[in-house]
Amino acid sequence: MLDDRRSQVLKALVEEYILTGEPVSSQSIQDLNVLDVSSATI
Repeated sequence: MLDDRRSQVLKALVEEYILTGEPVSSQSIQDLNVLDVSSATI
């Protein structure tokens, strides 16, 4: 089972990949403001 933070990151990653069809970087996830953490944490 995923914790809430991991679930949010995974959801954002999958949604962004579906929209763009391109690999998604941790910086891209951070830019979406999914969580208030650094890209290194993601």
